[in-house]
Amino acid sequence: MNQQTLLILGQNDEQTARNVLKGLGVDEGNSIITKYNVSQSKTIPYQDEGYDNVICLEKSVQNDSFINECSRVLKKGGKLILVQNDNTSNLLLFGGFLNSNTQALEQLSIISAVKPNLDLGSSFSLSTKQQTISKPSTTSTSTTKQTWTISDVNDDDLLLDDDDLLEDEDLLAPSLDNDDCGTGKSGSKKACKNCTCGRSEGTIDTTQTHVSSCGNCYKGDAFRCSTCPYLGLPAFNPGETIQLNNTSDI
Repeated sequence: MNQQTLLILGQNDEQTARNVLKGLGVDEGNSIITKYNVSQSKTIPYQDEGYDNVICLEKSVQNDSFINECSRVLKKGGKLILVQNDNTSNLLLFGGFLNSNTQALEQLSIISAVKPNLDLGSSFSLSTKQQTISKPSTTSTSTTKQTWTISDVNDDDLLLDDDDLLEDEDLLAPSLDNDDCGTGKSGSKKACKNCTCGRSEGTIDTTQTHVSSCGNCYKGDAFRCSTCPYLGLPAFNPGETIQLNNTSDI
């Protein structure tokens, strides 16, 4: 059966296009060649899917609409033959053509691509078959591993008696008389130089006269400044002598 070939002519001569077809293996003896001058119209005035080959050696007409027109008149699996341009490969790719191939013919860089053998809107399902992974054999010749269970452990070996942790000194009752500070000139106890019983933290030297800078010291901590010597003491009446309770609670 003869092939239908559409020869789109421009500035290039017809013989060059025929030589390119011959170089691509298109036999003119078994082809019906239709010639069309692209200068007449960018829209190809022929029926859909009517040609096996479409060849155009004119670079200036290569654009999206021209590629779509060539795809329209090509049969499924038909071949589009163009002169290689800077953007030709992208035009063919975005136009849906496959198997682009470039070669030198007639001192030209010729690119050819194939229209896919698909119907518009056609679809097919992808294989969802999952690969079967063989599981390792449960039968093993290796030595059976020993397992430990809770029943093998004696709880009495893990528990300690609290009394065993106490020393003899811990069992003695604490002494309530640990106030060993000396007495001052007034006969009351005062903190020693290296006080460790806590008396020094709660003692105010009553022999020294403290002058309040704000006059609010007697009202309580809410009215006292951060450096007030009475900080932490309860409120008292103005002029009242502050008597500290020197009994240690440690």
